Amino acid sequence: MIRRPPRSTLSSSSAASDVYKRQMQARVVEQEGGAQATADKITALECELKAKDEELKAKDEELKAKDEEHRQADKQHTQKAKDIAEALKANSCLLYTSPSPRDS
Repeated sequence: MIRRPPRSTLSSSSAASDVYKRQMQARVVEQEGGAQATADKITALECELKAKDEELKAKDEELKAKDEEHRQADKQHTQKAKDIAEALKANSCLLYTSPSPRDS
C-alpha cells in the first residue's frame, strides 16, 4: 500500500513527505528494473526464435533432399514400367480361339 503525505502537511520537508518521496523513488527503480527484465525477456525470446528458425530451415532442407530422392526413384520406376510394357508388346503373340457359345 502506498502511503501518501497527509493533506495538512504542505511542507516538503515533513517526515510524511520524505516517506512519500522514497516510495516514489522506489517505484521508479522498480519500473526501470522491470523494463530491463522485459528487455532481457525479449532478447531471450528473440534468441529462441532464431534457434527455432535455424532448426526449421535445417528440417526444410532435409525434406527437400528427401523429396528429390523420391522424385528420382519415381522416375526410375516409371521408366522400368515403360520398359516392361515395351518388352511385353514386342514379345506378345495373339492366340486365336473360336468364339465361345457363351459369347453370343
